[in-house]
Amino acid sequence: MTKSNRHSPHLVDSSREALKRLVQRLYSNMETITAGCSVMLSSPDSAQVSVLATLSLARYLAEDETRSILVVDACLRQQELGRSLQAIGVPGLLEYLDHGEPSVQELVRPSSIARVSILPAGTSKTDLNLLLKSGESRRRLQDGLRSLKQEYTFILLCAPSVLLSSYSLVFPSLVDCVLALVTPGKTRRQDASAFIETLRNCDAREIGLLVCNNPG
Repeated sequence: MTKSNRHSPHLVDSSREALKRLVQRLYSNMETITAGCSVMLSSPDSAQVSVLATLSLARYLAEDETRSILVVDACLRQQELGRSLQAIGVPGLLEYLDHGEPSVQELVRPSSIARVSILPAGTSKTDLNLLLKSGESRRRLQDGLRSLKQEYTFILLCAPSVLLSSYSLVFPSLVDCVLALVTPGKTRRQDASAFIETLRNCDAREIGLLVCNNPG
């Protein structure tokens, strides 16, 4: 992982060995983090890429029984992560951001993956762009992540592309690092460059690149 405002992101592939190296880098970053590590995963291509990468990384991290993993469905419109983990149509992140209650901890649900919990997207019909432009909602999101980091080793925020979804521009500055997901033969170079530049403009603290297998 590298500082987003000084260096180019490091490029790794999505093999098990690469995931191992990635986790080692995340742990090295955690030396300066007093609680768990929050990671945003997003792709310039599609939300499905983010979902597959989030699930792969969560399963790998959960192989260590000492870790507790939380995945957050921040694809608030498509909710594809929630669909994959049967956590759709239930209260979640949107309710917390909109009303501040129930508490974010009360909205977390177990998933079908051992040692992995999920914070669903939620069901609120509030306008997402207006909601996440609200200073109060941003504060709730920041406070909620800080609180959850006291309970989980890793928080994986599965988010839509910052090039395609304006509300996702809120997330990069609130997490410890962002993994930009690129797919050989699918991700265009200009899209990847624009994606990284947008993350930098969003004040992302750390940016890394993860090369993913083409989901088809």
